Amino acid sequence: MNKFIIASFLVLNAYSFMPKSFSTSYVQKYKSKLSRKMKESKGSFDYKYPGKIKFSQTLPTKLVVTSNKSKTWIYTPPFDKGDKGQVTIGSGGDSLSKFFDLLTNGLKSNEGFEVKTKDSISTLTLNKELSKELGIKTVEFNFNKKTNFKSLKNIKINYNDKRIINLELTNINENVNFPKGHFIFKTPKGAKTTYQ
Repeated sequence: MNKFIIASFLVLNAYSFMPKSFSTSYVQKYKSKLSRKMKESKGSFDYKYPGKIKFSQTLPTKLVVTSNKSKTWIYTPPFDKGDKGQVTIGSGGDSLSKFFDLLTNGLKSNEGFEVKTKDSISTLTLNKELSKELGIKTVEFNFNKKTNFKSLKNIKINYNDKRIINLELTNINENVNFPKGHFIFKTPKGAKTTYQ
């Protein structure tokens, strides 16, 4: 899956940092590597343990990424009515879902990353293997008050190539009962399909 998308979402019940499922809207801010100007993208993100994600970007362009343990679909809708969309299908269990699965066990050090918390900021330093897989060095969770999911204000992602991306989350809903088939993408009729 595109590493840029992974930026888009490193997001408690009493025993763990993240609920077993959630849905959130996001605004992602980052500096363009070409123009060096600040860019912004918007969309929504759904997660369900274990290993299920759905990412829907609405701005600046539309994009849908759906993944479960069996398959991953990346769909780009057509720009014009006369065009056809394109879907790329690959294997499931991508790196982003693995990261979230680790967080459901708590905001604490584990086999994937080391966690250090000071004041209202928790810093996750990824191990060598996961860092290489995601292209990310560290992730910082900035909280409003308590160190819990509902108090999460923003997320700062530091990439290995020195890019920095900031995420602001809104409309966070915990323990969502997603409908059956929510994490299975149905390819629109006429869409061009390729396989990874």
